Amino acid sequence: MYQVRSIKSIDRLLWLISLTYLYCTTSGDEYCKFGQGIKMVRKEVQKQRIQWIYEQADSNVSIDEILEQLRLA
Repeated sequence: MYQVRSIKSIDRLLWLISLTYLYCTTSGDEYCKFGQGIKMVRKEVQKQRIQWIYEQADSNVSIDEILEQLRLA
């Protein structure tokens, strides 16, 4: 659990929550519910990760280097 101990940290946390909500509800072509938005964002991140792995493999980067960059080694 994230603990806040000052007004400044509460403000930062509220900004992060607000930005996350805004990004997830407006990142598509039209406004959507937060749950739908977060699913879309997660899918997009997965697509980008797979694309990056494909490009690395296509460039003859070793699997060990890819795993290390993904912090999975």
